[in-house]
Amino acid sequence: MKKIVSLLLALSLFIVPVVVIAAEQPISQKASIADEIAQVKRTYKGQLAEYRQANDQYIIAKGQFAQLNTLSSLEVAVQDFRKVLSYRDQVLLTYLKLIELELLEADGINLEEKEIALEATIDLQGDFLAHKDLVDDAIDRVAVNKVAEDFEVLSPRIINLSNYASTLLKLGKMQTIFDQSLTLVEATDPRNLTDEPSLKLNEKIRAHNEITNLVDVVDADLNYVWDEIKTSREKNTLSENSKVNASIYASLTQVLVFLEEILLAR
Repeated sequence: MKKIVSLLLALSLFIVPVVVIAAEQPISQKASIADEIAQVKRTYKGQLAEYRQANDQYIIAKGQFAQLNTLSSLEVAVQDFRKVLSYRDQVLLTYLKLIELELLEADGINLEEKEIALEATIDLQGDFLAHKDLVDDAIDRVAVNKVAEDFEVLSPRIINLSNYASTLLKLGKMQTIFDQSLTLVEATDPRNLTDEPSLKLNEKIRAHNEITNLVDVVDADLNYVWDEIKTSREKNTLSENSKVNASIYASLTQVLVFLEEILLAR
């Protein structure tokens, strides 16, 4: 009973993918990663506040330059803009580190997709670090404008990666819950009962068949989505299929509700 409640709770919290599944990590290692994720989130929050403050300061400096139109006011605006670019790169570097850690911690993700996402995340961290070095080395207006333009090449890459990782994490969560529910489905099979009256047994078999039918639907949907992710990634057209995900979520929730009903009736 406790297990079905924990599965329902996990599925509820998740609202905020036969495939090769990455092996679960040892508890001590997962705890270490979880601690690092918490620390990186705190760092990200602080850096985001610094970025917003720097951006507000730049807006003021740009307005003063528009009014004064002097070399000194131009210099202040350029240097404040450079600071904004540097803070932005730092925030995004921390964000990419957070994606990396969350992928490392996650269970249930197709192993091939997980490795590809991790490699892309690490590669992009290197590119953003190189860009930040260029930003910090930029001195005059021409150099600062150049590194600002260079960012436009990185921008779509981090958006695509963010969408890709988010999709993997969501599906990995559902896959994990689905895999765990299979144990309960097997354990509640009334055909394993030997002392049940035949009339009551037939009723329980019919109920259990309803669950296994739903399990087959969820399994097919998960396999379909994992195949779609691979195809879309190879074509560079990855987008989240919200309708399919909603269907998986609804069916998986129903499986757990039915299982809870059967366990309570025992």
